[in-house]
Amino acid sequence: MNTKQKIHQAKMAKWAVLIKEQSDSGLTVRQWCNEKGYTIHAYNYWKHLLKEEALKSISLPEIVPLQQPETDMLQLPASHYPTGPDMPDSRKSCLPSSTLSVSFGDIQINIGPSASDDAIASIIKAVRHV
Repeated sequence: MNTKQKIHQAKMAKWAVLIKEQSDSGLTVRQWCNEKGYTIHAYNYWKHLLKEEALKSISLPEIVPLQQPETDMLQLPASHYPTGPDMPDSRKSCLPSSTLSVSFGDIQINIGPSASDDAIASIIKAVRHV
């Protein structure tokens, strides 16, 4: 660690103590800064740097992959899945190869790869009012 980094770390330690002091004082930031002779800009700057430093040390959990459910609780009838010439080519190329599953508490909805926009919109409207 070079001299510049050591000075920065010393300032961070000083401001960590000052920010804790302000928090414990019961005064607003403005009142505390006026009483201690610091600018609100300096206070907010160092508080921001301390938060950023704290965030670097926190490890976030890994993203959990979604799994296909073993049972289908709601399956739309085949008539809701338009195929063939009625479906635009642009939509055909974007179709996923498997069913989309959405869960809301005890409710699970599975939407097939060829579900129409209208069918999906109807499902969303219905779930919104559950």
